[in-house]
Amino acid sequence: QRRVHGRIKAEFEAKKALKATGHGKYDTLREAEVIEMFSKGVDYAIVHFYHKDFERCKIIDKHMAQLSKRHITCKFAKIDVTAQGAGDGAPFLVAKLRIKTLPTLVCWINGIMVDKIIGFDDLGARTTSTPSCWRTGW
Repeated sequence: QRRVHGRIKAEFEAKKALKATGHGKYDTLREAEVIEMFSKGVDYAIVHFYHKDFERCKIIDKHMAQLSKRHITCKFAKIDVTAQGAGDGAPFLVAKLRIKTLPTLVCWINGIMVDKIIGFDDLGARTTSTPSCWRTGW
């Protein structure tokens, strides 16, 4: 019983530490913050490259917000690629990752891009379904 209690306490402390670093939320980040995220040792991350006026981006936003609460070990974030102003937008990442279609989800493990989901075609072309119905290949 002590082992179980110790394990539960350790899991609770791990979740608490992750939440303190922004896990469990779905935040809008600037390009520099996304790049910095990997230097801080984020193991798993999914970044949504979006446009605030695109309806399909809003659908992805809704689902990413739900997923971020369920998958605490993964850092979820979004970048408005059209934002204007100092430090806004993501010209470097858009060029480096060759993002041409919105919405695009980019998935990283230990700072290495492992998948890029472009539009809804890579998700089975279902715009209103739940994320559990998406075909992601994971």
